[in-house]
Amino acid sequence: MGGRGGTSGLSSQSTIQSFLKAGIRFDDMDNLNKTAVEQSLSGFRDVLHDMGIPLSAINMISGTDEKGEIMGVNGFNDLVFSKRVYSSLDKAKENSESRNGYFVTNGLYGTGAHEAGHLIINEIINKTMKGSSVLEKAKARKSYKIEKQIIREAKKTYGSSPQISGYGQTKPSETIAEAVADVYTNKSKANPYSRVIVDIMKKKLKGK
Repeated sequence: MGGRGGTSGLSSQSTIQSFLKAGIRFDDMDNLNKTAVEQSLSGFRDVLHDMGIPLSAINMISGTDEKGEIMGVNGFNDLVFSKRVYSSLDKAKENSESRNGYFVTNGLYGTGAHEAGHLIINEIINKTMKGSSVLEKAKARKSYKIEKQIIREAKKTYGSSPQISGYGQTKPSETIAEAVADVYTNKSKANPYSRVIVDIMKKKLKGK
């Protein structure tokens, strides 16, 4: 993986500049549409800021050739952008649009907010499983241990667990990420259940 050499043409963008100032490495981003990347990173950054997570929690940001992902976060807090999807602003916007309510939000800002939800889970795992091995933490991610705990607590608090979106029904991890996207993108129009989930996440980040 390369260093900041992959950021040519990016440094003039204000949001991207904030990541650079935080010491985040960019790699293989030259052929990505800068406006599309900027819009998604804005959503990602705003969620982390409100959650009290520094941008330095991100390991690196890069382009990826892997199919099936628009934007993603792995267990090492690497943030990736699909080179195919983010090759143009129109293509990125098209892939971020909700069809028949499948996604809880429309637009690239919401995509970034959604992916921030996945990184928050990594941070909760690191905080609540400090004495655990790397393998144990990996198992927790694979089994959705923390996500399931949050969903159980939210259901108990809210009294039910209504659907946030079609995509949110596919996995516990996507329920959490869609709740985060809902709260930070739809704001006052967000599902109250999503707000309960985000409040529980904030408490867990504080060790409660």
